[in-house]
Amino acid sequence: AFFYLIANIVMLYPILKITWAKIDMSVSRGIKEVFPVLMISSLMALLVYTVDQLVLEDTFNPIWRLILSILLGSMLYVLMVHLYYGGVKKLISELKK
Repeated sequence: AFFYLIANIVMLYPILKITWAKIDMSVSRGIKEVFPVLMISSLMALLVYTVDQLVLEDTFNPIWRLILSILLGSMLYVLMVHLYYGGVKKLISELKK
């Protein structure tokens, strides 16, 4: 698994360079464009994991933990997108640029 991770990291730049060149986007601009969404996703994952470990782990069985984690993650993601972009529609229009 470790070498698979290394291979993916090594191949990331060429893959992004070739792919984004097809739509006339540089790698630096592409990363700049997706960075907010990646940060929102990472923060959501961290918050869901923390709530799961601190609250849900000893309280609910695994199926309910999964359901509650999905609902919490969805609500957090939509809330953070709304706070950062002013709404999901604006996010979609930003990503279409």
